[in-house]
Order: sequence, then C-alpha cells, then structure tokens
Amino acid sequence: MVTTDLPLIHVLCEGGREVAPLLQHMQEFSLQELGNIAWCYGTLQLHDPTVLDAVASRSALLLKDPGISEGLDGAHSVATTILCLVQAFTDLKMSDTVQEYATALQHLAAEMDEMSTNAMDAEMSPVKEEDDDSSPSVLRENPHVQLLFKPPSWVVGGDTPGKARSMARWFQARSSHAIAWDPEADFGFVHRLDRDTSGLLLCAKTYVGYFAAKFQFNNRRVQKNYIALCQGRFQKAPLTMDFPLRTTEIAPGISRSRVDENGQTALTEVLKVVHLSDSQEQAWSLLSLRLHTGRTHQIRAHCSHMGHPLAGDEAYGGRSPAPCRVFLHAFRLQINLNISGAAWDIDEESPLPPDLQEVLEQLQPESSADSASTLLQSCRDKKIRTRFCRFL
Repeated sequence: MVTTDLPLIHVLCEGGREVAPLLQHMQEFSLQELGNIAWCYGTLQLHDPTVLDAVASRSALLLKDPGISEGLDGAHSVATTILCLVQAFTDLKMSDTVQEYATALQHLAAEMDEMSTNAMDAEMSPVKEEDDDSSPSVLRENPHVQLLFKPPSWVVGGDTPGKARSMARWFQARSSHAIAWDPEADFGFVHRLDRDTSGLLLCAKTYVGYFAAKFQFNNRRVQKNYIALCQGRFQKAPLTMDFPLRTTEIAPGISRSRVDENGQTALTEVLKVVHLSDSQEQAWSLLSLRLHTGRTHQIRAHCSHMGHPLAGDEAYGGRSPAPCRVFLHAFRLQINLNISGAAWDIDEESPLPPDLQEVLEQLQPESSADSASTLLQSCRDKKIRTRFCRFL
C-alpha cells in the first residue's frame, strides 16, 4: 500500500457504499492518493467502474506531467505507485487499464538509469570476493536482467542474520550498476526467496530491467513453481489453497504469516501430490505447487494451515524424516519480458539440490500405484527426472 494520508479512506473501509465524496474530490487527489484508492478497491474486491475509471483517467493525466518526479527518490515514489495501480487493476480484472501504465513505467525507469549512472560514486565500486561451491550462480543473462540460482542459507537483501550470507553483497561484488546498491529497488532483486529456500531468482542489472520484470509480477504474468515435502498424507491434487494471510513481525527481522479472513489474498495451487513413507511408516507428501500470489512464507503458512507443515520447518510446526533445512525448492520460473522493445523470454528449471535429494532417499512411495510419474512430467529437466526415478 502506498503510504499517504487519505481523508476519505473510511469510505472505502465501509465497503465503498458512499462513492460520491471520492468522485467529487477525484481531481484533487495526488498520484499517491489514487494509488491508495486503487489498492483499497483491489484488496476489498470492490468492482465499481465509476470510481475505478475515474482513478485510471486521473492517474493517466498526472503521469503525463514531466515534473511529476524529481530526482531518484521522487522517481522511486512514482514507480511504486504505478506498480500499486497495476496490481490493483489486475486483481480487479481490468487488464486494458493496466497496459496504459507500462509505457509510463518504462520511460521513468530509463530516466532512473540515467540519473543513477551520473550518481555512481566510489562507495559503489565492486568489492571482489571468491566464489565457492555454495555460492550463487548465473544461469542466463542479458544487459538488463539475470536469472540466478540461489543456494540455501543465502538472504535476498542486505541483512544477514546468523550465519546467512547476503545475495545483495554477492551481486554488488560482481556489478557496476547502481541498482545493486539501491535498497529502494531491493538491490535489483525482482522477487524474494526465504533464506532456506533454494532455486531460481530473478535479478535486474538496470532499472529498465527491474521495472519491466516488476510490471509482469504485479500484472500476475509470471509462473513460479515449487517442489515441497510436507508431513502427513496430503489430499489429492489438483486443488487450490485460497486462504488470506496476515503477516506480523514477532521479533526484529523475524516475521510469521497466518491465515486471517481479514488478511491479504493468497492463492497456492497444488498441481501434483506423491504420497511417501519413511522407515517408521510415517506419512509424507511430495508436492508440486504454483504460486499465484507472493505473500511472506505463503507456501509454508498454507501447508501448515492444512495440517501438513513442510519438512524441516520448525517455525510452522514441521519436523523432518532426516536432518534438513526447510524442504522447499523454487524449481521453475517462467516470465516474458519486453525491455526497450526487445523480447526476452525465460522458462527455466532448476534441479533439486543434493541436500534435498538425500532427504528423499530416506523415503519410499506409498504404493506402486502412486502418481509419482505425473509429478515428474512437470519437471522436464533430465537431471530432475534422474534423481526422482526411484519413485516411478
């Protein structure tokens, strides 16, 4: 949500029943206030075309003003509001309106690249450090975006609690781009993975690349698939876990999410389920999942709410058939980007890391009739199929 004071916010919280004051003052609202209105309507799923069309028209007019953003901080504020509008109108199924913001966002991003290049200083010089077997790796890249493999125990961001290592510092050591030092742009990282989650991670080298990718994420045009191991015998797929989540900070830097009817929309699709058991005849389930939203700890909170916490996830009540981290791997990322008129399509998969493969070696299929082969068909990479062949 865009941070701003909105005198009429109570109107929205009352379910949008009194829209006359909003329409009366629409031409007085700033872009941030319009973002707030759209965010509220999107969150509350209030489909009022009169108000929403007015928000779209007013915001489009404001974005034509060349003086709407001043400096890098001002540009960040405008870009954040545009993304808020994109997500709200997407959630309200107003795709035609969303496309009007793409051009404005790309022009703004190009200006930010130019401003940040001029502002580069000695403190942003790369500090080289040696990679090791546990370091991230670049899988694909172009001048604007790179697709990375994030190992477990790496934090996406600048803070590194405990023994975790920082993806931001790793990127800074290999980058001459200002975005790598910009916390307002998450140091270039387009999305996040939890510290113990391994897998595919998208990182931008320029603001043009960053906001092109963020537009697709906020426009729900990204496919993110995960492999998870959870306790118990999960019900058969396909099914959708549609439970709103509320995230709270329980200690400095430590958050937890829980199902709350007043929380944010959170959708997790369970595509395939393989039922397994360990040597103690305890039941486990291997899941292939797709995220449709990106809430904090979404898969972990949803599975725990269903009574099937992830293996190794002590924070959400999980145990493990063998010592391991949280058993969660981001194995597929699909996104189509258009950056400065050039298309760059990503549809990549990442093999399950050795530490999680070792956990699976402790388990057996529940029965020969189990549908393990259908799960493997969703993991097209030959390396993944080879590692899972014992379940066929």
